[in-house]
Amino acid sequence: MTPDAHQIVFDNVSKFYGEVLGVNKVNFSLEPGITSLVGPNGSGKTTLMNLLTGLIKPSRGAIYVLGLTPQQPIEFFRQVGYCTQFDSFPPGTNGYDFIYWPLRLHGFAHDQAVKLTNEALERAGMAQVARRKVAGYSKGMRQRIRLAQAIAHHPSVLVLDEPLNGLDPMARSESIALFEAIAKQGMHVIISSHILEEVDRISDRVVLMSSGYVVAEGQSRKFAAKSAITPCKSWCAAPTPQSWLPRRSSSITSSKPKF
Repeated sequence: MTPDAHQIVFDNVSKFYGEVLGVNKVNFSLEPGITSLVGPNGSGKTTLMNLLTGLIKPSRGAIYVLGLTPQQPIEFFRQVGYCTQFDSFPPGTNGYDFIYWPLRLHGFAHDQAVKLTNEALERAGMAQVARRKVAGYSKGMRQRIRLAQAIAHHPSVLVLDEPLNGLDPMARSESIALFEAIAKQGMHVIISSHILEEVDRISDRVVLMSSGYVVAEGQSRKFAAKSAITPCKSWCAAPTPQSWLPRRSSSITSSKPKF
């Protein structure tokens, strides 16, 4: 397949952890805008995001992000920003340094890194507390400082794993407004959630996942009419054809028949 310079493409992608299924037979292409990955806990959303950001390699298939692959790390990681749902901060760091030093590692000069750091802090609403130790931040503040780091280098693809968790209503509204503003600039914004209603109103498209499979995808408004009526029916258990799975994986089960 010829990769498209404006799309995110998953071409027959599978990921297995030994005999444990991560995701299987994933095929889709995404245009710029806000895309939500929705599914219950353990459905494969985080695995899909880790694949998309190059943190793990697929067992099968290929992934193209704006025509690039993780095998082109310098160009690839300049295009991608990732805000995980987990806290992972260097001991003793403050909010400013948490953004500034990764920018230097990206290759930005001091003056440019300072400018980008201050800009990201302002956009995430963290400028006033940037010099405080991250260890003293609330959960919502830690979420926002991770978001600031993810957008600081002006990526074209922003990947957000459960980005609204722990935010109060005001911070939630501000974050959603930021996501929408970024998407309007022609960027990709990929958001994961286990609650369809939480992301439906801001999404251009929705990808529904269950047990490692994409069970449905389409424009958000269509899901509002369909999946809001019978969302659980997409996640019913069904036998998995063993020919899909690698050898010695007969214990793996799935909820999606082949489409």
